[in-house]
Amino acid sequence: DNDGVIDSKDNCATTPASDKVDAQGCTIFTEEKLSRTLLINFDNNKAVIKQEYRNEVAKIANFLNKYSHTSMTIAGHTSSQGAAAYNQKLSQKRADAVVALLVKDFGIKQSRLKAKGYGETLLINTANTAAAHKENRRIEANVSVTEKVRSVR
Repeated sequence: DNDGVIDSKDNCATTPASDKVDAQGCTIFTEEKLSRTLLINFDNNKAVIKQEYRNEVAKIANFLNKYSHTSMTIAGHTSSQGAAAYNQKLSQKRADAVVALLVKDFGIKQSRLKAKGYGETLLINTANTAAAHKENRRIEANVSVTEKVRSVR
């Protein structure tokens, strides 16, 4: 099969000639980690996903559809403005809104998604400025998968 291994010692007789092979003539695979991140910012005191983020949500949905064995946690956050108890509830509403969008509009199974509100406990910017508060009003989600990839010559 033109892979450089003598046919009498070739355990994989149909290996494409473009593949790197081991001593037995079988394709060598490497593992590649693929990941996607979703970041959505919210207006003050809101849990409404703005239209401008729809394309980003669609990219995550496509990844989840392609790798149907994956699951994802959506982490909701708020700024430090307001009462901590209120912010906890608001952050949960934000995470729930993203889950609802993925389920309703993109067909992702609810069982693959988890919404977790963190309130103001994980600020990414601790300054007491309008810009910092805006940065902290967000959801974050990460999903990754390890995929076997053929090594080519």
